[in-house]
Amino acid sequence: MQHRTKPVRTLLVAARQSQLTVRRRRGVLRRSAGEWPCGGVGRRVHNLVVTVNCAMPARLPILVRQYHGQRQEPVPYITSSWEAALAGSPEEVSVLLDDRWSERAQTPDRRRVTRDHLKELLGTTHLHDPLQVRRALVMVMAWGSGTSNTRSLRNTPAALAASDCARQLRMAAERCRDGDLVHAYAKFSLPGIGRSFFTKWFAFAGLQPGRSWQPLILDDRVLATLNNSLGISLKLLAKDRRWSRRYASYVRCMHAWSAELNQMDLDCPAERLEWIMFHHKGRPVNRP
Repeated sequence: MQHRTKPVRTLLVAARQSQLTVRRRRGVLRRSAGEWPCGGVGRRVHNLVVTVNCAMPARLPILVRQYHGQRQEPVPYITSSWEAALAGSPEEVSVLLDDRWSERAQTPDRRRVTRDHLKELLGTTHLHDPLQVRRALVMVMAWGSGTSNTRSLRNTPAALAASDCARQLRMAAERCRDGDLVHAYAKFSLPGIGRSFFTKWFAFAGLQPGRSWQPLILDDRVLATLNNSLGISLKLLAKDRRWSRRYASYVRCMHAWSAELNQMDLDCPAERLEWIMFHHKGRPVNRP
């Protein structure tokens, strides 16, 4: 006995914005994988059809409304702590004092960095220049750590000491820019850099100007909000045990949810949606 695939809501807005080829077969929404973050062969994605099942969680609009008017503040970091931790990498750590990529804080020995700083830095980073790539990693790690996560002061030197550090970072960035998030995730390996931080690298180094979607951060706080606050299982969403597939499905659905929220007069780009989930940290969603 054959079982038919359950119907999935068609996200027309997301399709129009992404200029995707959308076709229905047995009630399942399908998209050309060349336009979505998914797996491919080599540097291109060839004729891979991906089933999209991105029904928006009922509590998501409520959560987004709770954060109306709030925004992410610049992230502070302690320069002396990073200089001590990266004493063996003076050229790399110097990026933390560069006024182009961060700003002075009121407190001595501290500076602040924003998402826009990181986008500008990675936008000018030549991926085939190992020193530039390594410097960019240090800046991303400082932004992702702030002043509370001291583990990064140990993990970053370990990553920089890896013989293939720059190559790993370059390959991940190129795969993300090519739209191959599955292989970017599956192939990435640097000591001390787990999912919470290497997806930060994906989000900034993998930006592709003019593309309708971009990689997003998937850290433990975002995951807690998906699981605990919204009742979303990435394993069920992706219908796959592999984290590389779960990550690609997460990015795809976040952009689809953003498009659907926009139709509800809730302007919430996927990047902001990610920040809301990070800030919420898995707490319950309060009904209005």
